[in-house]
Amino acid sequence: MHTFKLDFPPDYSYRSTIHSHGWIQLAPFDWNRDSDELRYAYHMIDGTLCRMHIVPEDTQLIVHIESDGTPDLVQVENDLRWMLRLDDDLSEFYELCRRESRLQHVPGEKGGRLIRSVSIWEDVVKVITTTNTAWSGTRRMCQNLVEHWGNGAFPAAKALAGVKIEMLKEKGGLGYRAPYIHELAQAVADGTLDLEALKRNSLQTDELYKFLRSLKGVGDYAASSILMLLGTYSRVPVDSIAHSLVSKLFYNGEPVTPAQIRACFADYGNFAGLAYWCWMIEE
Repeated sequence: MHTFKLDFPPDYSYRSTIHSHGWIQLAPFDWNRDSDELRYAYHMIDGTLCRMHIVPEDTQLIVHIESDGTPDLVQVENDLRWMLRLDDDLSEFYELCRRESRLQHVPGEKGGRLIRSVSIWEDVVKVITTTNTAWSGTRRMCQNLVEHWGNGAFPAAKALAGVKIEMLKEKGGLGYRAPYIHELAQAVADGTLDLEALKRNSLQTDELYKFLRSLKGVGDYAASSILMLLGTYSRVPVDSIAHSLVSKLFYNGEPVTPAQIRACFADYGNFAGLAYWCWMIEE
């Protein structure tokens, strides 16, 4: 077991981050309500299975690492900083929040950081599993993937690339998503597609959005959601919840279009999607 500590940045909240959306309910995340410990397992670049046990203590995180080999602790720390958004600067967004009564709580709660997985691969697959299903269906699909092909962690692309589509449908419960996820896994596994390069991307939002939309199974909502996880917030992820919220708050219950939904948050510019998200959570 290896242990290290990480200090919180001045404007950081562990609880606001891990509860920013439902990701900690999806395997291989495992949150202990009593201790606030967050457990997460993943395969490192060299294939080593790494199990994190993360516990908040005052203004620090105490991180315990278990692994099948000798983990690269520098990589582990970098992965953790990415996952928990420890290096995100939301000062500009907080200034915008202070001008809107419904968002003035966000800076005080140090909110706005959306927890994500260690890998873009895992997040893209998870977002695909959120489409056209209830949340219980998403949780079940992610649990199946971890149990059947991940050895306790989210399965690597190479692992799923070798699984037959029918098996992904039957044992994974992926339904119509199976061929999309299988094709994505094959492209990542053979090096045709480098999703992890998106962590360092310099693409403009429109270009990045267009690239994400080119992935099979990724529509407008999924692409906008993935952008948010990458730290690009200018697009509102429009789904049934967005329709309901905007209809209720801005249009007296009347039906609304995606364009009307986006117009309601256009004043937030590069943070339109994040403003919508924090607004939705408050409701």
